[in-house]
Amino acid sequence: MRARTALASVFVLLISATASGAVGQAATPEGERKTQQRDNATAPPEGLSAEDWQQIQSLVEQAAYRVKPLPGAPGATALEARNPQQGLRTRFGADGIRVVSLAGDALPWEWGLQLRGYGYADAIQAVAPAEPMADGHRVAYRRGDLVEWYVNDHRGVEQGFTLAAPPPGAVGDQPLVLELAVTGTLAPRPGADAKAILFEDARRGEAVLRYDGLVAWDAEGDPLPARMVAQDGALRLEVDARGAAYPVTIDPLVRTENAKLVASDAAPNDWFGWSVAVSGDTAVVGAVLEDWAYVFVRSGTAWTQQQKLVASDAGAGDYFGTSVAVSGDTAVVGARLDDDAGSDSGSAYVFVRTGSTWSEQAKLGASDGAPNDYFGVSVAVSGDTAVVGAYRDDDAGTDSGSAYVFVRTGGTWSEQAKLGASDAAPGDLFGFSVAASGNTAVVGAFQDDDAGSGSGSAYVFERTAGAWSEQDKLTASDAESGDVFGSSVAVSGDTAVIGAIGDDDAGTSSGSAYVFVRSGSMWSEQAKLGASDAAPGDSFGFSVAVSGDTAVVGALFDADAGSSSGSAYVFVRNGMMWSEQTKLVASDAAPDDQFGWSVAVSGDTAVVGARWDDDAGTDSGPAYVFESTAGGWLN
Repeated sequence: MRARTALASVFVLLISATASGAVGQAATPEGERKTQQRDNATAPPEGLSAEDWQQIQSLVEQAAYRVKPLPGAPGATALEARNPQQGLRTRFGADGIRVVSLAGDALPWEWGLQLRGYGYADAIQAVAPAEPMADGHRVAYRRGDLVEWYVNDHRGVEQGFTLAAPPPGAVGDQPLVLELAVTGTLAPRPGADAKAILFEDARRGEAVLRYDGLVAWDAEGDPLPARMVAQDGALRLEVDARGAAYPVTIDPLVRTENAKLVASDAAPNDWFGWSVAVSGDTAVVGAVLEDWAYVFVRSGTAWTQQQKLVASDAGAGDYFGTSVAVSGDTAVVGARLDDDAGSDSGSAYVFVRTGSTWSEQAKLGASDGAPNDYFGVSVAVSGDTAVVGAYRDDDAGTDSGSAYVFVRTGGTWSEQAKLGASDAAPGDLFGFSVAASGNTAVVGAFQDDDAGSGSGSAYVFERTAGAWSEQDKLTASDAESGDVFGSSVAVSGDTAVIGAIGDDDAGTSSGSAYVFVRSGSMWSEQAKLGASDAAPGDSFGFSVAVSGDTAVVGALFDADAGSSSGSAYVFVRNGMMWSEQTKLVASDAAPDDQFGWSVAVSGDTAVVGARWDDDAGTDSGPAYVFESTAGGWLN
């Protein structure tokens, strides 16, 4: 066992308000790293650099959310922070914090938290009250090796603990423990796993606060197990730091569901959430059984429906919304059962946004479209380039499959290329999944047979001077029959993620996902991703998404909240190493929701579809939005 020499421990909570109350989240240790900016941050005024504009925005926010002495309180022994964005007021006293909803809430609530001790299970040392010290929009309590800190900003009230050295009294296998007392009107209940605790308001009949996720790793990048335990009037945060290489960073992750997206006209059997896409502050969600797609936009921390997209020549049963993609002000929606070139030949529609209004710019169809091609089963868009899959096209035999590339010049779209595998064969289903990033397209063929029936593959195509060519064929290093590698694909720059739902590492169809990276023109497998709590039948990898160093993988048959309730997992890359950062679950998870049927990610925002959720009636379906900073998923 390596020697214990130092321990940096952090737990973070972000309290933030939503339409139905407040939500708890976590972020990075204060002072250790800066909050990650959204990839679509407001454009700077002319003449200002992006860096200068971000600094100005940060200063303005700090002023608006500044912590001030509580009126009537002597000296600095009590502080107050108002949060206009979230509708919260936090008071900091020597014995802890108290959070209340601001005036105007018809059902005001109160919630308090106080650190009362830390150490090991048989050696918990009590902590004394400490004077809160304000610095702008930040507050810190200092108790020797332990610092408790808060940040008040538009996301909510962020809380963290930093422990600079291990407390005395370690015994055997006992975990490091932080004990906190909970007061107020909200009652705790365990979430879907040991990394989630919800706080419910009995009057509302729903959870209004979420205390969620705790991730830790050591100096070598090895993860350290962590969990939360709810007790009567208390919380315990437990971290297993045995054998850790020090110095150690325990960078807790508290994740909060930022919003639940529901169609304004939601109805039973819509299957809203069948497909999802996100680009910056814009999300698109397909409701395939209604032949509609919906656009939602974010302002601050609130998401609202901007428009419902409907095909100009909509027909019942076209399955408009089978697939969706969005890039900036351009959205593409697949309708795989449209009949323009014969029964179920399929099509795709391009919509563009001007101001806040979306209009149909083009209808895309294959130049050689034929009945039963299912053109539009998958779509992708990157700038002025769209890729559309037609997995039942028959160029190389029945259901060999194809994909088509379209480009926009001005406002006109034209077919630039038809993509096919160099070793295409009947039944490969090439084009069932597609992804695009710049001049790169990835196409899945999950029934390819290189390593046995249904082992699967994916193909990378690259565009040079307007011409597309196959750059590489991707297969799993441990490919086996029935893995269906390529059932889902994603690409971001030089990184591709491929799902293999039939992989059996943790039991039959537990599922996996593989990360490939490009160096020059060569692609190599960088990592194999699997869930930390993988189980047979989860189908991890049913959906995948990637943005930079972040990947999201859906496991729609995971059973944390009952059979097929579903989940999704976030993985992050540090150097060349990928590690699971958190597990995403719906705050109202229920059996058969199939949360994780679809996933999307853009920068610090992830969207997860749950097509069979029943909020608006049987199988009406919603989609859920999660957000992160550099250290956690939060509002």
